[in-house]
Amino acid sequence: MTRGVSAGLNAFIGKWLPEQRMFAKTDERTRFVRLSPLVQATGIAALLAVTCWSGYLTINQLAAAKVDAQLVQADHKLTNIYETRIARLEADKRRLADQLSESRAKMTFVAKEVSETHSNLGAALATSTSLKATHSSHRAQLTEMASLQVATAAHCDALDAKLTGVTTDLGLLKQRLTASDSAMTDLVATLETIASDRDAAQTKASHLSKEVAALQTAYDTRREQQTRLVSRLEDAARLSLGSLETVFSKSGVDLDNVLAEARRKYSGSGGLFTPTASDVGFDKDDTEGQRVEMLLLDMERINTMRIAVEQLPFLRPVGPARFSSGYGPRKDPKNGRKAFHAGIDLAGPRGTAIFAAGAGEVVFSARQRGYGNLIKIRHAFGYETVYAHLNRRRVKVGDKVERGDRIGDMGNTGRSTGTHLHYEIRVNGNTVNPAKYIEAARNVL
Repeated sequence: MTRGVSAGLNAFIGKWLPEQRMFAKTDERTRFVRLSPLVQATGIAALLAVTCWSGYLTINQLAAAKVDAQLVQADHKLTNIYETRIARLEADKRRLADQLSESRAKMTFVAKEVSETHSNLGAALATSTSLKATHSSHRAQLTEMASLQVATAAHCDALDAKLTGVTTDLGLLKQRLTASDSAMTDLVATLETIASDRDAAQTKASHLSKEVAALQTAYDTRREQQTRLVSRLEDAARLSLGSLETVFSKSGVDLDNVLAEARRKYSGSGGLFTPTASDVGFDKDDTEGQRVEMLLLDMERINTMRIAVEQLPFLRPVGPARFSSGYGPRKDPKNGRKAFHAGIDLAGPRGTAIFAAGAGEVVFSARQRGYGNLIKIRHAFGYETVYAHLNRRRVKVGDKVERGDRIGDMGNTGRSTGTHLHYEIRVNGNTVNPAKYIEAARNVL
């Protein structure tokens, strides 16, 4: 029976789905699978069922997602609504709390006023009682005063009698007072004049006191400035004295004799005004005055020493040059024999400038055997300097030169083995070592 039903269904379905065969060929044989209309319909139905089920599930999921989204949105809206209501309730709560606080404050104020009113009523009752007692006391006093008034009237009559006599005396006093007023007016005018003069004198005295204070301040300031200046001058004087005395001591110059001769030579009257201690505001008997006097003596000594230094040959007679031979015994460069060298030799290029070592007068400017071109300058205090082997002489006899003046050019004339300056210093005709004078003045002049 089942086969009959299957055959009927196959025949019915075969109108739309004819039977299909699927062949599978191998090397040995060929096989096929027959797909009847029922099997095809069953597969199609199964496929449709699966497809429908899948669509159903998909639709259900989409619907569920949409519902979830709507639920979330609704939840958000509900949350916002609740939050708005909560905020509004909170605001109402705060407003009611503020009203409650205000009501409590008003109640406290009312209670305080009620308490004060009760206190005032109590005080008023006490005051009323006191007033009643005072009224009774006043009535008793009025009765007593009435009695006193009668006695006073009698006393007033007696006083009227006395007043008549006093009035007579008062007329006399008025006459005397008129005379006194005239005298008093004159006295007041005199006192006012005296007071005005006194005020003017006090004002003038105040101005004078201020001027005296200002002058005292200016004097103290000037005195302080002068004291500082004296200290600075003392330091400078000590420094200058030390430097100049070092120059003289290192060179072996007899400083006392030189200064004495300089003072004799420059003893003319006149010149700059040199103030004393009293001239600059110091008492020569106090410490500051003694300092000023000593400073002025030091300045005079420094000035004399500077005059002597300008006259003496302390300046190096040539700029950069090589020290090629010293003062004293040596082997003669020409013959090799021992000889005494009366000066020092300073070597340099031909034409190097030669300078006067100190102020003086040119006493020789010519060629001399052995020395070549030679210049001699006479200085103060018995000093003389000699410049030999010059290439050129720029001064003549009788010329006055100052320390540092250019007098010639370095050369190689006379008995010489090369371009150099032969330099001598003579004191009263005797030669001395020029290097001592140049070294003594180094870093000082």
